[in-house]
Amino acid sequence: MPEEIVKFTPSLSRFLQTIDAFRAKWEEWPTEIVIGKEPYKVLTKESFTPAAWKLVEAKLRIILCTGPLFVALGDGGAVSEYNWDYKNEGLPASEWIGIRRQD
Repeated sequence: MPEEIVKFTPSLSRFLQTIDAFRAKWEEWPTEIVIGKEPYKVLTKESFTPAAWKLVEAKLRIILCTGPLFVALGDGGAVSEYNWDYKNEGLPASEWIGIRRQD
């Protein structure tokens, strides 16, 4: 059973949409994600349980930056910024990571 997300937040939405947009654009999963320090705090303190965040860290290398940025990076220089207007027709990022929204 997937780990539960403690709280659905705008930062969580942007985080997952950034990963999904990368997948839709490059047809592969990212290997790294750049996250602003403030959204990182929200993700790790409000959105994810510690066990769920470990699932994220098992899939992605986390790179912190100063702005409210979300950028997914992959092999060979593949890059995709946060984008809500995507069509990831395959497995959603939440399932790839192994998490689900708490009901």
